[in-house]
Amino acid sequence: MAAEKGIPCANPKLTAAIIASLRQHFGEFDRVLVLKSSDRPGDIRYYTQVFERAGIPCAVIAPGELTHHQVSLSHQALINEFNQMDLESLDAKVIDEIAKANSLNSLRTIFLIHDKCFLSVLSNPSFLSRFLSDAEVEFFLRFVIPTYCRGRNAEIWEHARTHKNAWILKHRLLGKSEGVFAGCLTGEDEWQQLFSTRQINEIILQPFVEQKKFSFQTDTGRVDEYITGTYLCINDCFLGPGIFRSSSFLVTQVGKNMKVPLIITDEAITQENVLWL
Repeated sequence: MAAEKGIPCANPKLTAAIIASLRQHFGEFDRVLVLKSSDRPGDIRYYTQVFERAGIPCAVIAPGELTHHQVSLSHQALINEFNQMDLESLDAKVIDEIAKANSLNSLRTIFLIHDKCFLSVLSNPSFLSRFLSDAEVEFFLRFVIPTYCRGRNAEIWEHARTHKNAWILKHRLLGKSEGVFAGCLTGEDEWQQLFSTRQINEIILQPFVEQKKFSFQTDTGRVDEYITGTYLCINDCFLGPGIFRSSSFLVTQVGKNMKVPLIITDEAITQENVLWL
């Protein structure tokens, strides 16, 4: 985005910091192998740009190519973007080689965390108290949205059925905004229908949290948007703000949506040089 506007964006200090963080994880390395998912591209495209700027050779291969890849995965830095379906398409020998490699993304995170029922564990004080102090549990729960699986907390599920605007339903396995039903955006008949079908057994329940809107000027006029952002981290190394995204819609990515680039510069920031694209 910065390049499109003629703003230099190759930050040598940031590139060096990212490479240094990766060397803390991998040790010394002089080449990189990226396992590219067959799904739509993720953050991997940002990694490859960093390696190009650092002059480090980087190969990108898809699941179907991995079986025929002749280079041992253990002899280079390995960045894994595979999802469950990608792994299921491979034979056991290849999966075992990935598991043994020093990958930036462990295979364990791919299968364990995707099920949203896991969030019900993270919001369970009784479970957390087995590993954290009372003060740590109190602090942790300030930032975790309570999550309820079907078959537990019957009184909460009944409250959600009769007070739809206070709740949101999400399919426990789907992603990319599929199978998401915010009560405030769902008609009463459709909401009740959700609770009366077998599909409800595959759904988790969370309280609906109102979000702040931000007002700003674009090249087409003034808009009010919901904004969510990320941090740029490698393990526990914080490298600055990451990608931010804005949406005109309350819950899912539909309609007019924009990306919000954060540009770190030594120049003074004015309204004229803040870009909203």
